Amino acid sequence: MTKAHSATGPYQQFILPLLKQYNVANQCALDFGCGVGRYAFPLAGYFKKVIGVDTAETMRRIGRQEAQKRGLNSVEFLDSAEFYSRPLQCDFIYSTHVFQHLENQDEIAKIIERFKEVLRGYAYLHFDTRPKDYAYVLKYLLPDLFLPKTKKRGMRRVRRDVQKLRDMFSECGFQIVKEFNPGTEFHYFFLRHL
Repeated sequence: MTKAHSATGPYQQFILPLLKQYNVANQCALDFGCGVGRYAFPLAGYFKKVIGVDTAETMRRIGRQEAQKRGLNSVEFLDSAEFYSRPLQCDFIYSTHVFQHLENQDEIAKIIERFKEVLRGYAYLHFDTRPKDYAYVLKYLLPDLFLPKTKKRGMRRVRRDVQKLRDMFSECGFQIVKEFNPGTEFHYFFLRHL
């Protein structure tokens, strides 16, 4: 993989220390919104099996090719339908730069419900929890035609109300163990499924 696609640095700096500190079991990890496997491959150094989930067939195909090049038979890539239909059991769920692009709160709730079904350990999830200021509301109301590509629907960062997230986690049986960078575009929740 090219240097731009490598996630080894952030994994070594942030994720691996959490896995070790909380003695996370190492049987299976789920990388939700895995893309080409930027984090799935580093996770394979700790977990016996890593399951990457992504909606884009192109990303999954590239990930499978890269796994084959690396000789990583322990990394598997699934589409959304398989994520919801297959029986899964995971010790750890990792998902960053995914929920910020989902506009529908019900879709997020459905995913978190599925996480509840498959998780028997910890999750590391990323959200944008910056306040919805005037500029944000204005951009959200403008038609895509008037916005640059990064601000169009599907690409724009959707900001979430942090209390609603906390309530959703609680209702699904997740305990918030730690929060990193609250109130920012890089708000990470380290959760434990009770």
